[in-house]
Amino acid sequence: PHRGWSRRRTGSGADCAGGDSPSGVAVPLAQGSGFYVGHVAIVSLREDGPWIIEALMGDGVRTVSYGTWVRERPAELVWHARIANIRPDSQSAIAEEAIKYVGTPYNFWNFDLRDTAGFYCSKLAWLSIVTAVGTAPDDNMRSKRLLWYSPKQLLRSPHLSFLNTPGDYAIR
Repeated sequence: PHRGWSRRRTGSGADCAGGDSPSGVAVPLAQGSGFYVGHVAIVSLREDGPWIIEALMGDGVRTVSYGTWVRERPAELVWHARIANIRPDSQSAIAEEAIKYVGTPYNFWNFDLRDTAGFYCSKLAWLSIVTAVGTAPDDNMRSKRLLWYSPKQLLRSPHLSFLNTPGDYAIR
């Protein structure tokens, strides 16, 4: 499903799948992978094509071309979404915020979503969205959490508009 990503357009010019501004969230999920709960990445559209900003164990926050990112995930399903009902400059600001943290270490066990000392994937997305847009994707602005903010929580956000959906996340 993600291979045709660059051809999908919503017509608004502010989506993560082919608009004119860098924005959006890509959620890849591996099938039949045991406890794997998904992964969240932010899409940034640049003049040289789409790029991904993500937090990975071992790498920390990194940026990689979308083509490389897809090749690294040959068996995964990918949902593409963006934050709905915001201005194009706010969509762009999400990726601009995330790129500030490239090189920051991965830290799954830091459940303070505003602490920038370390990130896991969905924490990077949450903070980038909150900082750029001023609204939490889960409508909870409390940054100190008892448990992590998961990719599935982001995927279920009422603030997302989906551009590509390969099926129900719950059955994957």
